[in-house]
Amino acid sequence: RVPDDISVMTSLNARFMQRVLPTLTAIRIPQEAVAAEAGETLARLVRGEPVDAVQRHIPPDLIENGSVAPPRR
Repeated sequence: RVPDDISVMTSLNARFMQRVLPTLTAIRIPQEAVAAEAGETLARLVRGEPVDAVQRHIPPDLIENGSVAPPRR
């Protein structure tokens, strides 16, 4: 039984997932921010500017719904 016995999360926050009961808690990756970072890097490359190989942290959003619960005591 979700969330009584087990908590469930997804990274797929598609519209049809709202039909699942209980509604699933999701981790959403902000695609706009990822695309903006990629676009800026590509623009630097096209201009011939140096691009460092670095990792960028784009924090995900947690969309809390009914599929997770605190642990039992």
